[in-house]
Amino acid sequence: MLHRVTAAALLPGALLATAALLFGCTSGPGPLGAAGDKACAGFNAAPGQIMTFGMYWLQNAGNSTVTIQSVTLGASHGLKISGGAWILPIVKNTGIGVASWPPGRLSPGMARIWAMRRPAVGAEIKPGHRAELVLGVSRTTTGSARSGGPVIVYAAGGSTYTVQKNPAISLGPTC
Repeated sequence: MLHRVTAAALLPGALLATAALLFGCTSGPGPLGAAGDKACAGFNAAPGQIMTFGMYWLQNAGNSTVTIQSVTLGASHGLKISGGAWILPIVKNTGIGVASWPPGRLSPGMARIWAMRRPAVGAEIKPGHRAELVLGVSRTTTGSARSGGPVIVYAAGGSTYTVQKNPAISLGPTC
């Protein structure tokens, strides 16, 4: 016996399939991987003083170029990105870590790496390559301030992904 299938019966499934294609629905971690180990990186800085947080290494483990669309602080309480979000090359497996701002003042070698920075938004990471995400963060309150790690929204291979990287950030007397 043949069953008649009407266009109305096919419409919901067709709409869902089209939405998945248009909006790049994804499952599982994207090419930049998961958050990493839970930890907290902190420094006791005065309100308004910009500090460098540069321990976020981004490895593109996918087959398509990653393009960063936005970088924000996750669940931020009393912190803001005030020095910008930057992408730097990783040279000889050395990163910036937590330091004063701007990090180019740290050493001649770090000044050369800092000179190669580019804005994180719009930056591309090719397949198999890695880069360091560096944030200039300041405290907006007199008390301790804390945030989850940076939330990175990026596109790769026609899909959009969001990942929050660790460690968390703290500016104040406690981490």
